[in-house]
Amino acid sequence: MIEVKDLVFSYEKGRKALKGLDFEVEKGEIFGFLGPNGSGKSTTQKILTGIQGGYEGEVRLMGKTPDKTDRKVFYQEIGVLFEFPYLYTNLSALDNLKFFSSFYSRERRRDIMPLLERLEFKMDYLK
Repeated sequence: MIEVKDLVFSYEKGRKALKGLDFEVEKGEIFGFLGPNGSGKSTTQKILTGIQGGYEGEVRLMGKTPDKTDRKVFYQEIGVLFEFPYLYTNLSALDNLKFFSSFYSRERRRDIMPLLERLEFKMDYLK
């Protein structure tokens, strides 16, 4: 589903943000980026979503190269949340999930509770 091979990216002045990053994420697998500030987490996400080009190596999501794919179609197939707080603080966690799921057709929506259980989400936070 996601394939990254020998991903290299440098910002101006030759500062390398990514140096030969390799990973694969299979369908249904949960994957997260962890690391200190400046380790390339956001840069990797921007490359994966087609926002950032100018990289070396291979990147494929669902068999497509993000920065060479029709963005409208591509963005209908993925979901990303960057480090900025895009949740509504006046809504509960469950209400936030329901709100954002309303952007999709009923056929594409999934039941939230099994996902929360799988993630071992503390149910006290739903209130």
